[in-house]
Amino acid sequence: MDVKQDTVESHVVILVTAGYDHTVKFWQVHAGMCGRTVHHQESASFTVTEDL
Repeated sequence: MDVKQDTVESHVVILVTAGYDHTVKFWQVHAGMCGRTVHHQESASFTVTEDL
């Protein structure tokens, strides 16, 4: 199947996880890769928002 890039909407899905090892990781879901790791000193909390 031949699909032109400009005709397909692509959305990057990011999953954010936090661990007891004091890291916050940003995962690219479709690629199965961790795109970024941030180290923090204290507890982390998240607010989920949806861009429409």
